Amino acid sequence: MVQGAFRLARAFDLERDADEDDKDDVRQIPGFLKPIRADLQYLTIEYGLWEMRWWLPRLVALEGYASAGALLRVPIRYEMSYSEYDVFADTASLSLPELAATLPLPGDTIAPHGSCRRVKGGCRCFQGRCRLVEVRVPPDTSDLLASPFLPPSIFEDGPALLGEDEVEAVLARLRGVSVPVEFVGPRIYWGFDRPELTRYNRVEGLSTGVRLSAEYGKLNVDLTPRLAWAEWRNSGARLDARWEGIGYRPYLGVYHGIAAVDPALQPFDLANSLGALLWGRDLGDYYGVYGAELGGGPPPGRALRLDWRLYAERQYPVANETWTSLRRLWSKEDPFRPNLEADTATLAGLALELRLARGLDPAGFRWGARALVDGATGSHDHLRTSLALHLAGPLPGGVLGSIEGEAGSAFGEIPVQRLWALGWTPTLRGYAPRAATGNAFWRARAELGTRVPVGRLIVFTDLGWAGTRADFPGTTPLVGAGVGASLLDGLLRVDLARALRGARVWRLSVGTDLAL
Repeated sequence: MVQGAFRLARAFDLERDADEDDKDDVRQIPGFLKPIRADLQYLTIEYGLWEMRWWLPRLVALEGYASAGALLRVPIRYEMSYSEYDVFADTASLSLPELAATLPLPGDTIAPHGSCRRVKGGCRCFQGRCRLVEVRVPPDTSDLLASPFLPPSIFEDGPALLGEDEVEAVLARLRGVSVPVEFVGPRIYWGFDRPELTRYNRVEGLSTGVRLSAEYGKLNVDLTPRLAWAEWRNSGARLDARWEGIGYRPYLGVYHGIAAVDPALQPFDLANSLGALLWGRDLGDYYGVYGAELGGGPPPGRALRLDWRLYAERQYPVANETWTSLRRLWSKEDPFRPNLEADTATLAGLALELRLARGLDPAGFRWGARALVDGATGSHDHLRTSLALHLAGPLPGGVLGSIEGEAGSAFGEIPVQRLWALGWTPTLRGYAPRAATGNAFWRARAELGTRVPVGRLIVFTDLGWAGTRADFPGTTPLVGAGVGASLLDGLLRVDLARALRGARVWRLSVGTDLAL
């Protein structure tokens, strides 16, 4: 065999595939870490003819991902090459441990059994025969880091052992492989199984959902009805069908309910729900929507990815329906700011997002770009475009630095809920959400941080402007600055920022997946 190519018949799901003896342990895993899944796009092993006689592995490569709830989604890519084999043809009948004990390597000394007790350096024994081991440590142990015997850093951007054309050839072969399929489900998940099914905001109040999930091979179908306790008319449901195949992964969704004006603020996550319930601080703005969408994108981990979404939907305004918050215990005023009064709009459109990322080492040079094009027709014909660039790398003095810039514009008749907006962590720290809005915008940010990824201290500044395109780029941008702390290279991050123009107040934000 010259090459073998493999893929999983379906993704591994810990709750579904764990052994019966482990089911009780799986149930003890916190709900925010579920589902725990893993999948492989491909696993390939290539063989080469060594010394014109021996067929031996020369390359092993795989690509896939692992995920734990909405918190963690890790792409996996592994490549290993083999070369410079030493083939011992006269010992084919011996097992590997026997070979290790009987075949001396250059410089080895085979010692009689029992001599280990008299050797300070140590030795390894097998079936009564011992190999002496001498340990040599250089005076400066840092020299070990530069040893030519060590492999390069896993973050090095060296040439791929398996080129893109070869990957596509492997994927093309695997697409033609028929695999046995089975029906799994339906499975029912409640709020305590999936924290994202329960949320709190000023429009829905307490919103709880139930998810019914079923699988048939690579096809996954989820139905999620949701009840809004503050106003039942804001209740809704979503039906999703996703194909977890090789390469691009298409999906089809039909939905009705409440949508976020700015999803980057993550208004439906646990942090915002707690902020709204305890302090009356709801970062999001919302509008009602019903419609359908068809989209797709590559699996996670691709350095270059194109995600697309074709949609048709009806959008309409919704208002605050609750004023319940812990803050009411000491204040009789409504703690929530008014919700954005969205325009009623019937839209059909196409959204494209192109992302490029280069560099893996959190302490090395990295750069990336993101381009967005979103056009719609219907009651409001319009086009939205934006471009963002990001650079990060080491600086003199043992610190890391990063800069980021983004600009965008919108053309045509734009609903108010689709105007560009600046404010809060994703765009302009130190300012409330929608501190500046318009059909054109620009923003920039700079950060300096220590080089310890486990616990990084950061200072930063943000500035930006949004308004009418005729006034671009504006004359008085908003400016914010502050300090922050990053744990595990951005897995958890806390920022304290102050607005330097307008209402000069301090604002504290906590987020995930916010690397330098």
